[in-house]
Amino acid sequence: MTRRAALLIGAALLGLHFAAAAFSQMPLTPMKIRYYNKVATYLEPCSAQNWMLFAPDPLSENRGILARAQCRDGSVTPP
Repeated sequence: MTRRAALLIGAALLGLHFAAAAFSQMPLTPMKIRYYNKVATYLEPCSAQNWMLFAPDPLSENRGILARAQCRDGSVTPP
């Protein structure tokens, strides 16, 4: 029984953590305006979510690649 209770408590805490992370990334709503500071206080010390995690130095211009495909019938698609 003790192991099951520990697993349930751990699953509940993990679920609350994921819910807080999802809440912090959701679009701006009246509920987010009201509760964001409380959720951010929980998330900020260790697990803050932002785009700097994925792109710390993003490119300032767009770069594209033009490609052309040749079909089996010999026709060429424009880039």
